Amino acid sequence: MALPEALRDAAKVGSIWEVEGPSRENTFSANGYTITEDHIDADTARFVKPNTRLLETWLRKNVDGIGEVKAGRLARHPNLVELIEQKQTDALLDLGVPERSIEPLLTHFPDEAYMKAINWLSTHELPVKLASSLSTAWREKTIELLEDNPFRLMRFDVSFRVCCRVAEKFGYNVKHPKYKAALAVDFISTYCRMTSSTLMPRSAFEDKCRARRIDSEEMLGYARQQELLGYIRAEDAYQLEGQFLLKH
Repeated sequence: MALPEALRDAAKVGSIWEVEGPSRENTFSANGYTITEDHIDADTARFVKPNTRLLETWLRKNVDGIGEVKAGRLARHPNLVELIEQKQTDALLDLGVPERSIEPLLTHFPDEAYMKAINWLSTHELPVKLASSLSTAWREKTIELLEDNPFRLMRFDVSFRVCCRVAEKFGYNVKHPKYKAALAVDFISTYCRMTSSTLMPRSAFEDKCRARRIDSEEMLGYARQQELLGYIRAEDAYQLEGQFLLKH
């Protein structure tokens, strides 16, 4: 099976996917045998949590110390997924999970926030490798925060241009305050990257706005409302939120 390119970072051995796409027969030779198998070129794919039927396979392939017999017994326990998600270490030990297997089990089991992040990112053709960072930062509010303001992805090094593409799907056009605030951030971050500076002089910011026929004060007002930048009076310059908070 071939997953869409955006999903390949998340395709681990033992992970479970619901896919749609055309299938074809693929024939190849191995160790003197001719093998024919069905191959699916997935047009769409959705990451799903291992259910009772598939949990045994997931345990065997992803957690050292859990073999076939133990995986089968654990998978039949009706509360196993709940115990893993709640990180009930003692209860898992009582079920027979080896002590050395506890940490990898809790670390690798896909929680709800992570799965939702993967599926949201893939829907919008974004790199799913972001899912771990997003779900760790925002947990169960991940999708709510992304859809409220897709420009929040800029904090995770997603370009302004890509954020615009996603934001359009949620009705954020060039006149929207969230667009204008994010554009201010893009102006400052681009300037700082090109000059190896942490500040963008106010004069340079205003020149950039004039060249684009944009009201600089309006844009700065929206950015300040969203606490995306700070003004350094002594330097007469602007700085992005993270660096501003570190120094002030």
